[in-house]
Amino acid sequence: MDGAPRTARRRGRPGAHRRRGGARRRYLRAHLADLALNAGWTWLFSRARRPALATAEAVLLAASTADLARRSWVLDRRAGAALVPYVAWTAFAAALTAAIARRNPR
Repeated sequence: MDGAPRTARRRGRPGAHRRRGGARRRYLRAHLADLALNAGWTWLFSRARRPALATAEAVLLAASTADLARRSWVLDRRAGAALVPYVAWTAFAAALTAAIARRNPR
């Protein structure tokens, strides 16, 4: 083959490379937000000793992780499936943090 079909595929959708670049940036932002929420929960719960605020942070983290798993699933099903235990863990951590906050009012 002379490479024509492959070249034609690349040229078939104008701007496709820009759309993929935008999707990558959105995915990276979602991943960084998830990491920041994870660090925020650790700081609020362990260092600041604010379990009520850590509960709200944990709920946001669980939602962010579920969104990250969904985004990963769209790009690569194995990567999305690999994040499912992390989604379950963050949901459990939110419930556990809420229980701790209820038992330790300020």
